[in-house]
Amino acid sequence: MKKHLLLFALLLCAMSAFAAKKPDPADYNVTVHVTASRVDGCIRELDAVIGGVNYQLSAACAKIPISVGVLKLGDYKAKLVKDDRSSAFFIMQAYEILFPDGTKKKFDVVGVSQ
Repeated sequence: MKKHLLLFALLLCAMSAFAAKKPDPADYNVTVHVTASRVDGCIRELDAVIGGVNYQLSAACAKIPISVGVLKLGDYKAKLVKDDRSSAFFIMQAYEILFPDGTKKKFDVVGVSQ
């Protein structure tokens, strides 16, 4: 009986992992045009154009192993997940990029240029 309960519990855990909610692509309504990509230590850095403005984006590599390599250049869908407007002088934003395989990664805005 205990074996059956354990097997049932494991089966439920496995099913819940497969049933995890996938991101809705419709929520990612910002186009991020990646023009440069690099990995520096454990930091992934992107140069990107968003809404006609040049941004530098940065994310820790903790959840995306360095062995994945650099991100291919091109357009990716994203959504603005942080937009702190508490200062009139500083940009404090973060974008979550949705990759074609359904994974997502948050990148902080760390630079802006014209």
